[in-house]
Amino acid sequence: MPVVSSVADLPDIPAVYGLHDRRTGTLIYLGETGNLRARIKQHLVSRDSSVVTGAFAASINPDLVGEVRWWEHVELGDRPGREAAELVAVALLNPVLRDRDRPQSASVTRFEDRGFRSRMEGLFQSPATGRMVVPTLQEALARIAAIESELAQIRERLAALEDPALSRERRTDSMG
Repeated sequence: MPVVSSVADLPDIPAVYGLHDRRTGTLIYLGETGNLRARIKQHLVSRDSSVVTGAFAASINPDLVGEVRWWEHVELGDRPGREAAELVAVALLNPVLRDRDRPQSASVTRFEDRGFRSRMEGLFQSPATGRMVVPTLQEALARIAAIESELAQIRERLAALEDPALSRERRTDSMG
């Protein structure tokens, strides 16, 4: 199972996904999407999805999301497949919140297909295809500090390359 630590590293694929509470690991939201990266960005970065903005009677605080898990399957390539799979996942995984949109009639028809339901039950009873560990603010700040330090070192090296006298002086010091 791939583990990523950045929204930018998420695949841009159709998926059913779950958002998990940082403290307890509880599945707090289950949804489906045609583009996992864009949808998780909407939840956690832009913070403009209905489940985050309070359009639901209950909403999610993105700061409390510690992990995103997702499932991929060839039958999730169209909206009816994703919606039907989400219905199966809700029944099996029992999230605190789920998408409240009414599924399309084609989704209900697919959900009622025993073969489809059986395949999706197998999918959701197996480990997720992938997961993203969402860093805490403290962890994100530590990453930023490390990147800033690396950037300062790169700038010093570039400055030395641009100033031949400084570059010669460093070579002489290292030989000496």
